[in-house]
Amino acid sequence: MKKVFFTAFVLMAMVFVSQAQTHTVGESFGGGIVFNVTADGLHGLIAETINQGNCKQTDAAALIANAANHSEAGKTFTDWRLPNKEEMQKLWSKKTVVKGFTNGLYWCSGTINSERGAMGPLVTFSDDRRSGSEYNSINKPLQMPAFIRSIRTF
Repeated sequence: MKKVFFTAFVLMAMVFVSQAQTHTVGESFGGGIVFNVTADGLHGLIAETINQGNCKQTDAAALIANAANHSEAGKTFTDWRLPNKEEMQKLWSKKTVVKGFTNGLYWCSGTINSERGAMGPLVTFSDDRRSGSEYNSINKPLQMPAFIRSIRTF
């Protein structure tokens, strides 16, 4: 009896896994737009459809946590976060799919320790050829305002 139950359980689990929904870049899902997916399409990254505002990096978490700063679909999720530098560069590469970016600097998570103190990584979104790269001509302090675009993982 135990073997029959175990076999039935395994078969049901296999059916469930095989019916898992796959996702594609550009799809509206999970409160935003999918901009990066794994090879199997089951996991990836979702970007909010709007900027959460413009602030110092030290204020970014509070801005992201406030549901009023999200799209209607985005308000239903509470796991939005600031992307790291690599995720932000992936987001920049899909900016025509995600849309709604403002020309300017966007905060990434993390800090850079430099001679001038703790600095936050920034990625520039603009129409020039340097866009999508880390803003590194001068490391800007965490107190400098920049745009916020949150992401979440699925």
